[in-house]
Amino acid sequence: MINLLKKLRNEDDSDICANRHNGNAESINADPAESIKTRSRREVFRLINQHDGITSKEIAKQMGRRLNCISGRISELKKQGLVEVRGRRNACAVLRVADCENSTNNHDAKEKQTAGVN
Repeated sequence: MINLLKKLRNEDDSDICANRHNGNAESINADPAESIKTRSRREVFRLINQHDGITSKEIAKQMGRRLNCISGRISELKKQGLVEVRGRRNACAVLRVADCENSTNNHDAKEKQTAGVN
């Protein structure tokens, strides 16, 4: 469970949305605090875990947020190998928790299955 929590905290200091900032200081400074990103990332993961095949638009609606506010969290989860895209519906990515069989670490795979329960 510790590895999953570290991934959800995204202890990698890189900004997944850096290419969107294009060096714009105002955009970079508007980047949310890490604690806010961590809470959002956990909530996004929980929704994907509970609703296999949910779209990014559906996640945004359930969270009461705009799509651009959660797209970075989805990108972070994809980069970490926790979620994957399984097609498209209504011009949106269909998301699901990454397949456990493809995990290189069975313990991490087990954590993925039980994430969001705590």
